[in-house]
Amino acid sequence: MSELGFEENHAVQTMLSVSFVYVPLSGSPRLAFHYPEPLSEINSDGGMSDGSAGSLGDSSRVHSLPRAFFADFLCAKLQLCDAVMDITIDRLRFIGYPLLLPSSNPNSKPDRTVQHDIKSFNVVFTVNRSELLKNRGPLHMPTACSRASKVIGIALRYEEMRCGYLSEQVELLKTGSFSHNQASSSQCNLSMVLTETFESLRSSLITRVFVNGWLEVSLPPPYEPIEPSDREPIRPYQTMLPIDSDVSKLEALLPRGTSQVVRTLLREANPCKSFQDLEVEIDIPLETLLMAAGTLVEWHLGIISETISKHNVYVVSPTADIAVGSPLYFEFEKFSGNVRDRRWSLPGLLLQFSAPQTLEKHRTALGGSAVLVMEFIACLIWLIRIGLVIQLKTYIHLSLFDYSEQEQAAVLKEKYGSRSDFHRFLKLTKYFDGKHHVEDIMWRENCTREELFRIIDSYSDVLTTCVHE
Repeated sequence: MSELGFEENHAVQTMLSVSFVYVPLSGSPRLAFHYPEPLSEINSDGGMSDGSAGSLGDSSRVHSLPRAFFADFLCAKLQLCDAVMDITIDRLRFIGYPLLLPSSNPNSKPDRTVQHDIKSFNVVFTVNRSELLKNRGPLHMPTACSRASKVIGIALRYEEMRCGYLSEQVELLKTGSFSHNQASSSQCNLSMVLTETFESLRSSLITRVFVNGWLEVSLPPPYEPIEPSDREPIRPYQTMLPIDSDVSKLEALLPRGTSQVVRTLLREANPCKSFQDLEVEIDIPLETLLMAAGTLVEWHLGIISETISKHNVYVVSPTADIAVGSPLYFEFEKFSGNVRDRRWSLPGLLLQFSAPQTLEKHRTALGGSAVLVMEFIACLIWLIRIGLVIQLKTYIHLSLFDYSEQEQAAVLKEKYGSRSDFHRFLKLTKYFDGKHHVEDIMWRENCTREELFRIIDSYSDVLTTCVHE
């Protein structure tokens, strides 16, 4: 959406807890871990003792469930393992991916060199179903939770089969008197992995944890996955805008194996410079830059936008939350504290974008002050990040509605065939369908803005321009 963390409030209300349950080789199912700070303590045998339910709303509902619930109910039967588990009870939704250890699978040959004490296990996330139903944004917690449970679980199973890691960690949790908070998680790697995964999901960030201190697991933020078929192609005339002005914060979220090109693009991206400009400036092939930009967009660390220029037209988004008391007012106050020369207010700034006009006209209205123009552009970039303004683009329509393509060519040739620029006009007519905006046509046909608008003006009796998002 916007500056990093603006969707955190919804995610915090949605994510309630993470639990680790398992079935030992002998004995009943057990709960080994529960976070955040449990309101019912975990006994050394893995069961939950009675405790105060507290006053945390749906969070307290999680902790006040019967003591054997997590263990018995969330440890799936063996035949249901290796598949998504998604169970809803009232306002609580439990999402996991139970996994079976190969030693419990009759079709596998167990490794006799490692002692395993676990038959199956499950990393379970509890979410607030009511908050999920309220969400109309890009956050997609159910998908993120099932994906996290599966990927984390596979890493845990791998280490268990390799060196008995999971059995050792469960034993450590049983004997360690952990309170399951951030301070104690540093003493137990499994506790740390589950805690950090939960907090990353709750903060809408990239998940990056190290199982057993070395096996890296990285997951994208909890957004609806972008299918390749739904993804708009990235054009060379466009640019990438990091979702947060503090690029160092975003760099810290990148997985350890991230390519240097992705890191370079994140640092060097400039909303006033296109990918074509960056290709020359940082000496990275254009195709490589576009691929890197696609990666950052997929990780929700960047957004693709049109390069800011004097020709661009922006207006307030019809979906902008600009009601008095909106959290955006507070966020803008924090941002504008760095703007020294003029005290910008959010209502005053949005008023300037209440009617469509080019940035060139905005710049003229500022009186030619270079400092004010720079601050205005900085404010505009902030508005684009947050989604408070949208860009309007110019599309062109050929106004010969009732003619076939062949008839259109015949009519145009008869009327304009003697003009010196007719063949150029005829070549451009395939873009005059209202689906291609001016910048896209300029890129596709390698023509200048002046040349294109000269054609539009010259044939204005059969061309109509339309400005919209």
